[in-house]
Amino acid sequence: MDSDTMMAIISGVPTSQWNENILPPDKMVHTRNAINKLAGGTQRMISHGLLRPNMGAPEFEEMDRQAKNLKIDSWKMYPGSKIGAGPYWLDDEKNTYPFWERSRKLGIKNVCIHKGLPLGLFNEEHCHPRDVEKAAKDFPDINFIIYHSGWHSGGASARREGAAANPQYIPWCSELIEIVKKNNLKNVYFELGSTWNILSGGYGGSDMPAMRFFGQVLNLPGGEDHFIWGTDSIWGGSPQSQIERFRRFQISDEVAEKYGYKKLTPEIKAKVFGLNAAKLYKIDVKAQRKAIQADKIAEIREEYLRSPRPSNTQFGWVWRERGNRA
Repeated sequence: MDSDTMMAIISGVPTSQWNENILPPDKMVHTRNAINKLAGGTQRMISHGLLRPNMGAPEFEEMDRQAKNLKIDSWKMYPGSKIGAGPYWLDDEKNTYPFWERSRKLGIKNVCIHKGLPLGLFNEEHCHPRDVEKAAKDFPDINFIIYHSGWHSGGASARREGAAANPQYIPWCSELIEIVKKNNLKNVYFELGSTWNILSGGYGGSDMPAMRFFGQVLNLPGGEDHFIWGTDSIWGGSPQSQIERFRRFQISDEVAEKYGYKKLTPEIKAKVFGLNAAKLYKIDVKAQRKAIQADKIAEIREEYLRSPRPSNTQFGWVWRERGNRA
């Protein structure tokens, strides 16, 4: 109601037992279906399922259940998760590859993978994107959507060391960018949840990290087609401030000239905001836009906006017109 968001995807975090989970696959899908039913049949929400290779062979049956009964739209995975057999690697031929093969047979080609942001909940080592390289090369028909683009604060010392070796360094994002560049991977995508919010909110006391991140990805072959919008609204509240920030954001002429970066055009921003994701999820954008304009949620929102009660509070650094931080 308080943002310009028109469609969303619901996600969750795995547990060993679904009855211990605040948002298991069944509840996510139930929410998806309830929202779309409220809209009058319009597709306003899609849903992840949860894939847990560390739960072993019994997970194959669970994959079948989620794919065939719940009709999930994509998988969400957490390689750093400590459940079951513990953290795992995407390129483990013995333990993880059978799950890629099963997903392929089930026709689910979009796999959303938590990388970076260990958050104290996950094994930090397995949140590094190094294992994306071999898995993406061996399964070119699967779309590896790397959530948070692999971003990790890395600590002040790690940031300094990385920057000393490479002035464009963004912790762990740069490693993922290099993997894609070296192998010319077409099936790896950079999801922006939390990453955009942090980098655009004054990370490091400057907007340079955001410029460097976007500049490096844009300079990859077809890079503009490999951003996936995300806001992690559960942590940041209404995504409207993130939307507004990206609308205003631009790589400065000075930085673009220094590093040879492309600039963000309105057409590229439209891809970032949703056209790229729509393509991956095979959403007919023209048809959906027409349907959404007249659905029940649009009607509810119009009524709400007559007397809105927005809660767009965001915490952190913001730019002032005078150019100072406050």
